[in-house]
Amino acid sequence: IIYVVFCGFTGINQPSMGLWPLLFADLVLQCMQNPTARMGLCCLPIAIPAMWYPVVLIVLFTLFAGPIICMYVGLGVGYLYHFGYFKRIEIEITTATRWETKFPFKKYTE
Repeated sequence: IIYVVFCGFTGINQPSMGLWPLLFADLVLQCMQNPTARMGLCCLPIAIPAMWYPVVLIVLFTLFAGPIICMYVGLGVGYLYHFGYFKRIEIEITTATRWETKFPFKKYTE
């Protein structure tokens, strides 16, 4: 009963959406590289500024399929990364290289 109440009606009832969150995050990053460019909306004769393209696309997906939380999360992650909110948790290249030479990762780098 609790699952149906909290997950059945909110769009969280899809445990795995595959690559859609990653695709939306990547779409945001590509569109924000040149936000003034015009992008065509699927097969429609409508040109939208690239800055608003991911938002318009997710609104269309929501209208057709209902609220899908993982797509909103992908959109949010893309915007957070673009505006630099992940700078605090990024690691240096030297740190990553040092980690790769240690035990659990060493066999994968050879």
